[in-house]
Amino acid sequence: MTPRHTYVSGDLALLIVDWVVEGRAAHGGQVRIAGTATDVARRGPDGLWRYVVDNPFGTTEDPEQNGRPTEVGPAAATAGPTSRDGTGQSAIGR
Repeated sequence: MTPRHTYVSGDLALLIVDWVVEGRAAHGGQVRIAGTATDVARRGPDGLWRYVVDNPFGTTEDPEQNGRPTEVGPAAATAGPTSRDGTGQSAIGR
């Protein structure tokens, strides 16, 4: 997940994030699902952020089309972590 925009107001945040899930399908082929999410998070009393609204495909007209797993070649299968810092974690609350 790579944050594109983060807007914070008090204990609420609007997040626009690009995400990619890559893996191996049951039949052994590579699978890749990607999208741009619009999400809302709230900071709890413990200081941690939790998703309140998760819209994984944002404003995509046809989420079914965008969310279908697709086969990818060997080069895509070796891509590195999807977060900027290499942890695969969101930067909210850090």
